[in-house]
Amino acid sequence: MGWWSKSLHPDDKLRAQEESHRIIGAGGGHHYYRIRHKDGHCIHIHDEMHLVSGSHPQRYIGILCDISAEEGALNQVRHYSSRLENTVLGTVEAIASMIELRDPYTAGHESRVGDLAVQIAKQMQLNADTQYGLRIAGLVHDIGKISIPSEYLTKPTRLSHSERVCHY
Repeated sequence: MGWWSKSLHPDDKLRAQEESHRIIGAGGGHHYYRIRHKDGHCIHIHDEMHLVSGSHPQRYIGILCDISAEEGALNQVRHYSSRLENTVLGTVEAIASMIELRDPYTAGHESRVGDLAVQIAKQMQLNADTQYGLRIAGLVHDIGKISIPSEYLTKPTRLSHSERVCHY
């Protein structure tokens, strides 16, 4: 145990020790943490322990697996997902800007709808992914305006019958 405790990454040490005590108390389990290799680099570990039944004093059998490659791949996926999410958001914001340009009377409306939807979602204690989706939906909820002639959107009077039933 001395080697293990000394090798734990400082940021993971307290949590890993507490989890190990919990696992021992439960008779087995697993957890993840980092240890420092003797040359200084960090290794991501999946640690699994199980109580050897009938052992007196109690003994545990376990395995430490180096999952550094998997953790690196997961970080790369997170990085690319973040970049893709930013690209999608940029595209949606560009579409919202196009809608606002076509109907200057309601400029900012799309953003306000998205903000309001997020505030309602927070009050309802919906998760962050749902809140994000609602923000996007608010930004594009008037996307149909893109296909409507701008003179109809900005016309100060009521639309005529032929303007209302216009087929494109």
